[in-house]
Amino acid sequence: MTEVRIETDGGVAVLTLNAPRRLNAITPEMADDIAEHCRAVEADPAIAALVVCGAGDSFCSGADLSSLGEVSTDPLRDDNFEAIERIYRAFLAVEELDVLTVAAVKGAAVGAGLNLLLATDIRVVAHDSRLMSGLGLHPGGGHFDLLARSSSPQVACALGLAGQRINGDDAVRLGLAWEAVDAEEVQQRAVQIAENVAAQPTVARAAKRSIRLSVTERATRRAAVQIERVQQLRTVRRVGADVTRK
Repeated sequence: MTEVRIETDGGVAVLTLNAPRRLNAITPEMADDIAEHCRAVEADPAIAALVVCGAGDSFCSGADLSSLGEVSTDPLRDDNFEAIERIYRAFLAVEELDVLTVAAVKGAAVGAGLNLLLATDIRVVAHDSRLMSGLGLHPGGGHFDLLARSSSPQVACALGLAGQRINGDDAVRLGLAWEAVDAEEVQQRAVQIAENVAAQPTVARAAKRSIRLSVTERATRRAAVQIERVQQLRTVRRVGADVTRK
């Protein structure tokens, strides 16, 4: 089974995380596929927008820790370090696209899944979706920066530090999402928004570049990813040691 699939129709590409049995938790291989699909979207001038969604009942439950092998025992070892870096690159690949990106979110968006949501330009969420940073680890992938940019430092602390959980309506109220709808309408609504730019991909890409250059500082985002990395990996090792002792 292909765990990341992409389909294109009339200027809109839909990228689907397709591992519903584990709530679309991201493996390094899935992250590589996400980045590769983003490169293909970027290279196709006929595509104006990308919708990111999850198969089944959830958007993405985070990174698939079971696929990261011995990361918890020695996260700073070169191969383990690279495995987590591959997942980080997936967020950046989505974030740096020159097309409009829209997330269609139902069910859980946790940790890396919340990062993927926040890497998009516009987010449509289900009323009863569940957004959280995850517990027990220092967030990674520039998580605090993504939350603060989308909402505020207070929200970054509440979710990323204090472990608060929010639903889709909360996300809209806090500026983390554009619109909340019923779960069965999420993907349709996200595609509908994307279709508004489908007929003019050149204009859409030019506008997206202008927004990114004038509003978003790419260098700062990349720095945020690096700032969080070491602290996250230290907590990964500590949590792994605790599990081993038990």
